[in-house]
Amino acid sequence: MIAEPATTLTDFLLAILAWWWAWSLRQGGLKVERSRRFWACGMALQGAGAFLGGIFHGFPTPLGPEAGSLLWLLTLVLLSVASAAFVVGLGVAVLPARAARILLVAMGVKVTVYAVWIWQQNDFFPALCDQALGLSLLVVLLLLGRKYLRSVIPNIALGLMAIVLGGLIQQFRFGLHEHFNHNDIYHLFGGLALWCFFRAGRHLYDHVA
Repeated sequence: MIAEPATTLTDFLLAILAWWWAWSLRQGGLKVERSRRFWACGMALQGAGAFLGGIFHGFPTPLGPEAGSLLWLLTLVLLSVASAAFVVGLGVAVLPARAARILLVAMGVKVTVYAVWIWQQNDFFPALCDQALGLSLLVVLLLLGRKYLRSVIPNIALGLMAIVLGGLIQQFRFGLHEHFNHNDIYHLFGGLALWCFFRAGRHLYDHVA
């Protein structure tokens, strides 16, 4: 028996789409821009997080409480790393090489601090803070690189709005039906956001000083 069929299905569907878009962005091998590779990495990690989230929501009884809690923590950490990958990818497209390397290190520190925080405080508040930080950094980079990112700004902006709207729906627990709840709607908005990010990622190019 699947505990939450719609949530599990939408999670798995989101994972498949994210992996497909990540693979599409990686076409071209080593010639692919570094910014686009980070963007594809973010997509793949989002897919992994969605897949584990689907297992968590769908099969809590076979997992047991301890394994389920560990799986959920791993899911949240994967989503944090995905957010960091998107930020670094956009940073490579906007910032000079040295600044982009500093941003990469900063994102590594961010993920480490977040992982420790989420391990000690096992609730959704740290995840909300981490997501808010990632979204804010993407907005800042969009503003800094508006000269270089004219072709991608509309799609990234639409993706960010989809994430925010989906997050609000989830937090206020707005559902369409008892079998299609706030988490399911959140996943649909997440899919829309990743589709927008994919469209933007196809036009990302590394910054040239």
